[in-house]
Amino acid sequence: MINSNEEVSGIPGAADESRNIVNIKILFVNPMSGIEGFLPIGLSSLIAIARKEQCTVDIFDTTYYKITNYEDRQKNEKVGEFLPADMTKYGVVREERDHIGDLNAKIKEFDPDIIAVTVPTSYNYPLAMALVDGISRKNCPLIIGGKCVTMNPEKFIKNANVDIVCVGEGEAPFRDLCLRIREGKPYDAVRNLWVKTSSGVVKNDIRLIEDLDALPFPDWTLFDKRHFYKPFCGKVYRYGHLELSRGCPHRCSYCNNDRLQELYKGKGRYFRKKSIPRAIEEISFLKDKYDLEMMKFWDEEFFLYSDKEMEEFAQGYKKIALPFLIAARLDMVTEHKAKLLKEMGCVNVSAGIESGSEDIRRRVLNRKMTNSQIIRGISILNKYGIRTSTLNMVGMPFETRGNVFETIELNRKARAQNSSVMILQPWEGTAIRKMAVEAGFLPDECENYRYTESYLNMPQLPPAEIVGLAKTFSLYRKVPKIAYPLVRLCEKDGPWRDKLFNVLHRIFKSR
Repeated sequence: MINSNEEVSGIPGAADESRNIVNIKILFVNPMSGIEGFLPIGLSSLIAIARKEQCTVDIFDTTYYKITNYEDRQKNEKVGEFLPADMTKYGVVREERDHIGDLNAKIKEFDPDIIAVTVPTSYNYPLAMALVDGISRKNCPLIIGGKCVTMNPEKFIKNANVDIVCVGEGEAPFRDLCLRIREGKPYDAVRNLWVKTSSGVVKNDIRLIEDLDALPFPDWTLFDKRHFYKPFCGKVYRYGHLELSRGCPHRCSYCNNDRLQELYKGKGRYFRKKSIPRAIEEISFLKDKYDLEMMKFWDEEFFLYSDKEMEEFAQGYKKIALPFLIAARLDMVTEHKAKLLKEMGCVNVSAGIESGSEDIRRRVLNRKMTNSQIIRGISILNKYGIRTSTLNMVGMPFETRGNVFETIELNRKARAQNSSVMILQPWEGTAIRKMAVEAGFLPDECENYRYTESYLNMPQLPPAEIVGLAKTFSLYRKVPKIAYPLVRLCEKDGPWRDKLFNVLHRIFKSR
């Protein structure tokens, strides 16, 4: 057993039951609104760690609150190819409630020793900070973490109600923090933590978890049962959400992995995988414990597994027989891996096209793949009957209207079953944000939170035009080109334009 005054180099083990354990209570805060059917990966891991150390845990979760000020910042427009499903039969409705008042009531009732707030993305940021700022009284340290926090810890540590900021992966430092608070010992030297002290902020060095097999299985018992239900192709399934690996070796300019690779440089291997036996054991356990019907793997690149590893995984996974969804790069699709996916029961591969312009992909996005590789990858997946969903973006630096139609045309040629589009979000810490600022398209102080807005002010492609193209992207992909003038009318909002959009959408949505 590691003593609580020693730093954990890897990941927490079980508490030593022979010691007289002083109970501590941890309140986790999940600031989510407008996004349903998701079990947070990092938070689930922290809950498991806290329980393994025999802490008392509870959660304050805003997922099913109706919070108008923040829902429109997080929810993408349900247009184009999204097939809705009736979620009300699963109790998935949001209620008008006082989220600030309820949080303060929870803190008073539970009386935690630690308040732990997660901010996984910029979309969670406004609501997360509204909750943090709304805390009227607390008698314990508040720690905040997540990728959004890691990208700009300076911003978060300045908040009056924030006592500790976690930079990077949270499992090992969180356990260290719990152990030190349990035994009344200082925690200002714990790596990955920035800690406010009487003499200022202590900014400790970081570490990563080298062995993912040492992580506990995620704990979902605190989450409302509605978190498990999510639609797929118009039907609702009971989902599990799991990572089999961490990190990504690619350095796309719009992703925070570029910054994270720099942050962890010299600290160990950034891309890590769970062993196949551990992965199979974990999936089997979660399926049985939570009665799952579908699994979504959140690996950033599933095809980074070697052929040998994929074969071993397929052998074990076929016994689990649980349909699943993955994400993968289309230039890494092979016949052999597609065949194995089909045999295992993969029902969907999400893959980024992002732009149909090879120049934009290479020069702006740092994605070095060709259009022919994209078309070939989708063709292989189609051959094995695996549904493909392409991920696209509009509103990138230097992009033109013509480039957007190159993206539309590539989607038409590739013949994926589904395509989605997002307006570029220039997240803090990303290379593309720096590019946009340096080009004069974006003010340096911009804080972007909404899917439905463009934050880049470019003369060749103004924000309003970007929003209109995002709205009509899927229609352009499906209608015959002779109907393009009608779709262009729908790019702008207005009563008759919206009616025309709805008519075209009904006619062409199933194509």
